[in-house]
Amino acid sequence: MSNFLKRINYEKADEILDYEFDEVKFKWKTPKYTLDCGVFTMMHMLCFTGEPFDSDLDLGNRRKVYRAEICVALALAEINTKIKSLVERVSRLRVVRKLEQEKEVKDMIYVSDFLKTHKKVMENMSLKCNQVIDYLEINDDENFPNKSEVVGWFGESIGIIREDCNTLLNEWKASTNLITAWSNHLNNNERKKERSENDIVRFFFGLDFMEDHYFLAVINFKNETIDHLDNTLYESTDEYEPVQSFILETIIQMQKLFKKRKHPKANDMLSYKLRIIKLPFQKERQENYSGSYLKLHMKVYDGVNGIGLGTIKEEFQRLTHHHIKILLELFLNDNNQMQEKLLTNVKKREEKKAQKACEEL
Repeated sequence: MSNFLKRINYEKADEILDYEFDEVKFKWKTPKYTLDCGVFTMMHMLCFTGEPFDSDLDLGNRRKVYRAEICVALALAEINTKIKSLVERVSRLRVVRKLEQEKEVKDMIYVSDFLKTHKKVMENMSLKCNQVIDYLEINDDENFPNKSEVVGWFGESIGIIREDCNTLLNEWKASTNLITAWSNHLNNNERKKERSENDIVRFFFGLDFMEDHYFLAVINFKNETIDHLDNTLYESTDEYEPVQSFILETIIQMQKLFKKRKHPKANDMLSYKLRIIKLPFQKERQENYSGSYLKLHMKVYDGVNGIGLGTIKEEFQRLTHHHIKILLELFLNDNNQMQEKLLTNVKKREEKKAQKACEEL
């Protein structure tokens, strides 16, 4: 120390070697080895004035507090050349922790234009549901260009991509694969329902017919009818006949499937009468959003009545809500073979949101 003080030109550097050694007595001294000797040393460096001083260094809990205070004091000291970098990292950590711990939808960071516009439609849905829809609707840009990403896979060959979801939610148009997957999903649910021995399963299937127009035909085993649900208003019998022929031809093909499955009423199907279910919202075929209505009727039709959705303009928010619920029911279902991968991708995207939020601080 004498040599060091000489180098910094301390005026009494030569004299210190003549000073007598004095052992200061403190009440908290102990013969036991302790890992807190560093805390004792640094606290005395801070507080020692040449005389014994009162303190609570004999208390283990207080020494823990002193350790933390010492570390913070050193880290935030002006002589720390890394203080700026340290403060930036601490700020980022606070944001990441907050984002990781968020439990409520109101704290969610929305990325897609769709959810920024339609947050109110999903206000009663869980954080997980909001995150999934936000992921499916991410605005394609240089950071996320993959519209063809497969987000759902059903059966052996029914795949649904992100673009299918974008089209349904933003344009109200349903792809054939989306309707087929929905049909299979509801058919599976119908078969799994608990029912009495005489309560026979209904079978739903969606049909596409001419110019991307969709309608629903239900083989109604309970009433022994073929029910045709269609939101298109046909102007004449001549206009309807091609549709009728198409349905009946499809029923013939379906009967073969039912025979293979040994359905008890497979042989009777071809004698069922075709009946048109009158709906309150039928309109011209052009832009009548038949795919949207089709999927809803597939879920709620009870074999007797259609559902009254009202006009498209009056029920905009309601129909958007139904589209969202359909996608969530499909993708967050065990029948979706891509469910685990989808949720993993959603989680990664949420982490990227957090990282971007940190970088913008």
